[in-house]
Amino acid sequence: MKPERNHKKLDLLEFLIGKIDQPEEALSCALEYYNVSFKFNINSIKASKMRSLSIHSNSYYWVLKKYGPNSKVTQQCFKDILESRIWIELKLQENPGIDLPDHLSKAAFNSICSIYLEFCNGKIPLKSNYLPYLKLVDNEEIIKPLFEMGLPTLFGLKIKCKPSVINYEYNRPVVNFNSNNKRKVDENNADDDDLNRLVEKFRVDLNNSNGTDVYRNILNGFICNNNLSGFIYSSNLDEFISRNNPNGINNKQSELLEYPAPKRLKHKN
Repeated sequence: MKPERNHKKLDLLEFLIGKIDQPEEALSCALEYYNVSFKFNINSIKASKMRSLSIHSNSYYWVLKKYGPNSKVTQQCFKDILESRIWIELKLQENPGIDLPDHLSKAAFNSICSIYLEFCNGKIPLKSNYLPYLKLVDNEEIIKPLFEMGLPTLFGLKIKCKPSVINYEYNRPVVNFNSNNKRKVDENNADDDDLNRLVEKFRVDLNNSNGTDVYRNILNGFICNNNLSGFIYSSNLDEFISRNNPNGINNKQSELLEYPAPKRLKHKN
């Protein structure tokens, strides 16, 4: 995983993982050792002079292809990828006219931007703690793929868009799949509490006009295109989901009861 290694081939990593009884747990420990996660918050990342990937992007690609988007180790990798991609965009927004942030090589730029889109195309689920980062930027290439590919399955919807075209130079290794540890892409391991937090943050963001115009427009578009208005704006999700007391829902909510929301979602008063 070390950045200085040759990552065009990952035979050694494949071999070592094959010899471990609990490979995902061991891999998670290795990722923690290299500090693969969020390193900043939405304030400190703006002041940071440098943010790049903690390990080589091909290692992240290997994890995505080997374990799928719903694996905890894959989502651990994406935190590092997302924060690096957001840092790039913040620097470009601060300095209009430049194509590359200071202190970042072209190869690193391509590596970060390409692996971000590959994880989005791989249907990495959208998490509530991603939203503060997404609200900082106004680039559709960052927000739209994550919403269109990472949100539908959380709501039991079909993905309507095609994977993003990746217009960055990159070279990925061939990953040997193993049916014993490769998770199904459509496996839904959604965190019920996080899904509730996600819905609540959507409601707050739209009501208070939080985030950039691009962020709100893409969020609004997803809600409208998938008939989720009644679900997102319902003041009592328990009533909306169960529909056991339709007389207790006001007229505005009744007009918006278009989508059968997932029953696992709960509203916390």
